Amino acid sequence: MLLASIAGIDVGRLLIAGILPGLILALLYSALIYLQVLVKPDGAPSYDIPSTTWREKVAAVTINILPMGVVVFMVIGFIILGIATPTEAAAFGVLGVLILTLAFRLLSWKIIKATVQSAVKVAGMVFFIIINSTVFSQLLAYSGASAGMLEWATGFEAPTLVILLVMFSVLLLLGMFMDPVSMMLISVPIFFPLIGVLGLDPVWFGIFVLLVLEMSGTTPPFGLLLYIMMGVASPGVTLFQVAKAAFPFLVCDAILIGLLIAFPAIALYLPSFMN
Repeated sequence: MLLASIAGIDVGRLLIAGILPGLILALLYSALIYLQVLVKPDGAPSYDIPSTTWREKVAAVTINILPMGVVVFMVIGFIILGIATPTEAAAFGVLGVLILTLAFRLLSWKIIKATVQSAVKVAGMVFFIIINSTVFSQLLAYSGASAGMLEWATGFEAPTLVILLVMFSVLLLLGMFMDPVSMMLISVPIFFPLIGVLGLDPVWFGIFVLLVLEMSGTTPPFGLLLYIMMGVASPGVTLFQVAKAAFPFLVCDAILIGLLIAFPAIALYLPSFMN
């Protein structure tokens, strides 16, 4: 949603566009894990679990999974069905969480106070990011830098695929030293005007950027996701080991990006049904 706000993309269309790529990426990850376990069974050792009845399983799903699933549907589902705009869907999500807290008897003034404080902090951070991005975009526009960069980039008369690969490489390089939010602040005001000149769909390009941002968080030496994994890994695990283990998943991401470039309909098919 932050990318959509900075780039001026329809939030609902961007969310819907990510469904099919997300499913494909999940299948690629699942296939990779399955192959890894076949090659090295010790990587996922089996263990005994206590047997449960179907009634217990249904009860566990109903209590622990279904309620939050309903909240997710009230946000994403209402957008897909055209019942609510993204802003209205967010309000429905708040309503759903409020109902859950009442149902589980967790609602209290302490929780309300903590929730409001957290919401104000996050909203303030997001608005500050959007303000900075807008100022940066306007500065580039009024100074003539945007027009100059567009003229320079299109002056090479390079194929669109080459320009996309250059953008891909730049984002990966930035991800070695920066967090995703900083990368968006720098790259979005430059890249999105360029893809408009190239005639690319901004929603499709938004999915492309999100995938590359995910990959960039796993690139050493300062990939943020690598350090998160090191924080939860066993003592003694090195950055090189974590990066080596993550590399096959980066290949899956690269495969999906290749599929998106070859078949843009993967991201644009579902949004085409939205009004």
